[in-house]
Amino acid sequence: LESKWSDELQDKPIEDLLCAIFYTLIVVGRGKTEVYSGFIDEVIKGCNEKETLEPILTKISDDNIEIAIRLVQDSLHQESLSPLLILQSFYSSLVEALRCKVKPDIQISIFLALDPAVLVERQRNRLEEELLGVFADTCGFETKDTNV
Repeated sequence: LESKWSDELQDKPIEDLLCAIFYTLIVVGRGKTEVYSGFIDEVIKGCNEKETLEPILTKISDDNIEIAIRLVQDSLHQESLSPLLILQSFYSSLVEALRCKVKPDIQISIFLALDPAVLVERQRNRLEEELLGVFADTCGFETKDTNV
């Protein structure tokens, strides 16, 4: 599946990939189905990284969101495997496709925008936590212990 997804995602524009990443984390990760135009702007409102991401965000249209929703929904309907495994694997494929298209500083900005975006409803659930970890691992982010 990951190979299939990789082939499908490599030609997607950055805007579609970013929408799919936000949609998967924030909507699917919360067990919701509904999304509205401008939901990304809403969840990262006040985020320090918004300015860095503005060149991508200003290009996002309702069409990008619709494409992202269809892409995610079509990819997650695989009956033979665990839904959680499919979700994590697909999310990793999305992040990898995006990672190949944007510079490391943009990857970091996206992660730093995603992290507080899941807190819009005041708390992060376990699935959202796992998907954030998938994003960090896929991009090769490392954490350092600052309590030395």
